[in-house]
Amino acid sequence: MTDEGIQILPFYLVADASYSMSQDNKIDTLNQLLPELRDELVRNPVVGDMVRFGLLDFSDDATVVMPLTDVRTVEVLPALAPRGGTSFVAAFKLLRQQIDSDYALLKADGFTIKRTTAVLLSDGAPTDDESAWRQAFDELTRYDPETHDGNRLFPNLIPIGIGDCDREILGELRYRKEGSAAMPAMYMSDGGNPAKAIAELIPLLIRSIVNSSLAQAEGGDDQGAASKAMATTLAGAEGFDVELD
Repeated sequence: MTDEGIQILPFYLVADASYSMSQDNKIDTLNQLLPELRDELVRNPVVGDMVRFGLLDFSDDATVVMPLTDVRTVEVLPALAPRGGTSFVAAFKLLRQQIDSDYALLKADGFTIKRTTAVLLSDGAPTDDESAWRQAFDELTRYDPETHDGNRLFPNLIPIGIGDCDREILGELRYRKEGSAAMPAMYMSDGGNPAKAIAELIPLLIRSIVNSSLAQAEGGDDQGAASKAMATTLAGAEGFDVELD
């Protein structure tokens, strides 16, 4: 049996696991995402066959909590635990490495792989030097289609800010910012409860994954349809300010 021709949509959550995420039940609430996502993909096999989901976390370093996988097959789901600071450098470098590694494995299995979408969730600001995190971000996202210079497997990146995040910095992480399938940046509305905001965000993230997968299935090779469906779904988030232009 071959998997050749089966389209795969890779999604990663890159989650801040700094000590501040232990406050206000933020990280405990975020740990509800994987069980709810698995349940939804089990209920919707058409989407489940397309979606591969990975979980990375970052603090002073970054770790692969769950490599890109069919989450329906994972019996014991991992959980995030808080530690350390907030290194965007570690997050960006590990995300690039993992995309490369997971892409190679899926390609070897004969899948057709669409553009990766990564959601970076943070409640603070990077503890790295500005020049260092900007360079790491550039290495993750920069690609020249004419010269093929840079990272050809760059992800679409959606930053989500919770609590006392730095909106200005997170807004710079939006990628891509232009075109009909531009990605949004999202920030918890001022005065909101962080755990409540995450709890409301989880079903929206799951719905955006489902909608983008269905759009991809219906649109064939039109990757823009999948990205646009995700952006459109997230743009309706309640309790969040959404930047989309």
